[in-house]
Amino acid sequence: MLFTLKNNNTINTIHYSFCFFFICHFGKIIFIYFYLSF
Repeated sequence: MLFTLKNNNTINTIHYSFCFFFICHFGKIIFIYFYLSF
């Protein structure tokens, strides 16, 4: 039970860090795209 909770917490941490990295990376691509279009 405790091991499952710890493993689930690690998976959530990896998931949120991956989503945060993806949103930041995608935001930079959109910023560069609009900066070059104007």
